[in-house]
Amino acid sequence: MLSRDSVLERVTGCFAGFFGTWLMNAGRRGRLFETLRDRGPLAADELATALGYEHRYVETWCRGAYAFELLDERDGRFRLAEGVAEILLDPSDPSFMGGRAEFFPLLTPDFEMYADRMADGGLYPFSDRPPSVVQTMQAAVRADAPNAIANVLPQEPGLVERLRAGGSVLDAGCGAGYGLAAFAEAFPQAELVGIEIDEVSLEQARAHLGSRATVERLHVTEAPWAGRFDLVYANISLSHTWGSGPEVFAALLRLLRPGGAVLCSDVPYPASLADLRSPAGRLFTGVTAYVSLLGFTLLTPEALVARLQAAGFDEPRIAEQPARTRMMALARRPLDAR
Repeated sequence: MLSRDSVLERVTGCFAGFFGTWLMNAGRRGRLFETLRDRGPLAADELATALGYEHRYVETWCRGAYAFELLDERDGRFRLAEGVAEILLDPSDPSFMGGRAEFFPLLTPDFEMYADRMADGGLYPFSDRPPSVVQTMQAAVRADAPNAIANVLPQEPGLVERLRAGGSVLDAGCGAGYGLAAFAEAFPQAELVGIEIDEVSLEQARAHLGSRATVERLHVTEAPWAGRFDLVYANISLSHTWGSGPEVFAALLRLLRPGGAVLCSDVPYPASLADLRSPAGRLFTGVTAYVSLLGFTLLTPEALVARLQAAGFDEPRIAEQPARTRMMALARRPLDAR
């Protein structure tokens, strides 16, 4: 049994995490991290002068970021701690988490209404939220497609070669088009198609991609292209857009040509209660709260593999890749599928 002091320490740590999120938010939005990366080490007054900010506020921020071990200090000058530049500033890095510093504070209304929704069973769908919530979420996960392309697709025999030779990709839940843009860069000859149901995201994807990709307003279960694609890519759309019912997995299978691959990338919810008692488990528990208000749930890795298996996919498995906040499942439509 935990002592009273131990419980108090844990509760204090929860409150501290709230402030740490906002320090990262201010540091990214105010370009403090970026300036220290490019020009550091700097004293707080030098950082304030470089950005034209009030010294008192910058000094307060530097001390806070130091407290959370995001900055190191020597002789009164601050620099980014090791790994911070990649994790908070580089969206091409598989471990990029910086976009979540903008996204998570936008979830405040979710937690404000959670007690009321528990009582009435209502939802808070994306259609009721400010467009900035969806846009910021999509920007936060823009490292996922480059990671999948570099580290996961090569694990499916022959897939990369087919895409390079002009194969076809469906981004099932393409958002603002960041994933399609990554596929366009990696596979210049490939045919690219995206589907999405959020109208603002559709407009952004079309503006972003121009004629390079076809982007349609369709639910995945309504997509008409049976047997067309070499790859169907679904990034967080099982937990945020389509849900994870059997009809969704049946649609993913139907859209692939025989031998084509599906890549489902989502939040890796722990399978056991014990696994929730970890930094990642606590983070994913927070994600489950706002996902539940969308009307969906997170799948465990085991459940995702099982649902792919039940839908008729061959060799469903969780792929090895470096992003700890993602599980990426690969599977294949059987060659003899009709």
